[in-house]
Amino acid sequence: MIRLLKISYERLVPIFHICFRQAIESIENLEDMQGYSVSEWVSLLAPRMEILNRFKNFLRTYTDSKGNAIFKEKIRHMCEGLWCRVK
Repeated sequence: MIRLLKISYERLVPIFHICFRQAIESIENLEDMQGYSVSEWVSLLAPRMEILNRFKNFLRTYTDSKGNAIFKEKIRHMCEGLWCRVK
């Protein structure tokens, strides 16, 4: 008899990170595609995660000349508007 294991999402995520830590490590030089085409390169796990992390960091930290976090505030306002619609 085959027994299926029930693993909660909270328990699975740390396991995933441990197993794939080397594959997901940050890439110092994202432009060095190691002989891959652009479409092949961005479809690989490590470059895709690095692009995602850099984009998230950009959205969180980009500031205008006055030091205001532009995108962070816009995202917050957008989410507040969506939350009001759900209520």
